[in-house]
Amino acid sequence: MFSREFEIFICAALAVVTILLFLGKADFLIKGKNDATSKKKSPEEQLKFSRGVSYFTGAWLLAELGLLFFGHIGRWISFIYLGVVIVSFVGLVMFSKKRS
Repeated sequence: MFSREFEIFICAALAVVTILLFLGKADFLIKGKNDATSKKKSPEEQLKFSRGVSYFTGAWLLAELGLLFFGHIGRWISFIYLGVVIVSFVGLVMFSKKRS
């Protein structure tokens, strides 16, 4: 779909974001504009939410790696990629609605 160098860059960026989110060090990436007006969450709740988002980015990373290494096989890899991203995004939305 894209050039190989671009896909490697996307994989590296997703790996860094996934690791930062899983460790709970990337709160600046998921804070909203209305954070000051919303109720304060405990550090444990923030870590759980951060890890939930890291599962989404991790699934996206695995789909991107599959596309990078097996994209030359056929078009069906692109459909699997889109399916994984859509299913993980729906899971993220359901997870975030349950947490709020």
